Parts: sequence; C-alpha cells; structure tokens
Amino acid sequence: EHSRMETGHLRLRVEPIPLEEALEGALQQVRKEIEARSHRLSVDLPEDLPSVAADRERLEGILSRVLDNAAKYTPPGGEIRVRATHEGGMVICEVVDTGIGIAPSDRARLFTPFWRSEDPRVREVPGFGLSLAVARGLLEAMGGAIEVESAPGQGTRVRIRLPAGLP
Repeated sequence: EHSRMETGHLRLRVEPIPLEEALEGALQQVRKEIEARSHRLSVDLPEDLPSVAADRERLEGILSRVLDNAAKYTPPGGEIRVRATHEGGMVICEVVDTGIGIAPSDRARLFTPFWRSEDPRVREVPGFGLSLAVARGLLEAMGGAIEVESAPGQGTRVRIRLPAGLP
C-alpha cells in the first residue's frame, strides 16, 4: 500500500460503507490479540450513524491496524473503547486505550514511514513503522484524516474522520 501511494498507483473503490460492518471485519482480525491480553473491549456506535464514503478493504485494514496497535501497546487487563459520532458531513471513529501512551517528542513523527520510537516498550513489539503512515495516506485519499492524542502512561486516543456516505 505504501509503495502504491508513493508511486501514484493507488486505486480506491470508494462507496458507502456501514462503519459497523468495517469495524466488525477489523475486529475479526484482531480479536485473538485482544482476548489473549484479557483486554476489556467496548463498542459504542449510534444506531442512526450514517455510512462512510470509503474503500471497504482499506477501511477494514486501517481499523485493524489501529486496533492492533491499541492491543499491543496496552498492558494485559487494560481497556480499549471504540465509539463513533456524526458531525456535519463527517463520521468520527475513536479508538481509545489505556496503554503505555506516546511521548510528546514521538508524536510529531508518528506518521513518518519506517519510523519507530526508541522507547524499549515499543521496540519489544515487532513492526516496520508503516501502519500509521499507510493509514494516514489511505484516509487522506478517501477524503478523511487521522489524529492521535496521547500521553505517557495515560493511553492513546486515535480519531479517524471520514466523509459520511449515503445512508
């Protein structure tokens, strides 16, 4: 995905997708990790939430990457909360965890391809430093955005914004 974005060969199939369906697909991919670490998972999606304009496969991948990061960097027994709201023409999906958090000096580089924190707790988890960079590029290509709020020892909030699609 990263190389397709870099070379201009990214092809998206943007259509109205119920966020609940994309989230369920993502949770199927990471549920074992969440259960293995005894995390408490809660999902709060309003019944009247509009669909999002997105590429289904890419959106599931983005959500699974964000959820996987939450699971990997949250100590056993921690909490992961997913909720969504609709504001104006955007649907906002938040993934909030009670994990290790991110140092202020690292937040500025989070979306840099191939960059990983020097924090030993991050380095003990395998990875290439691409998941958030790819997520940002894909979301921007779909008219959306991603933001991260975090503090060491206080967890992380990832906010994904996507245009609302047709109901």
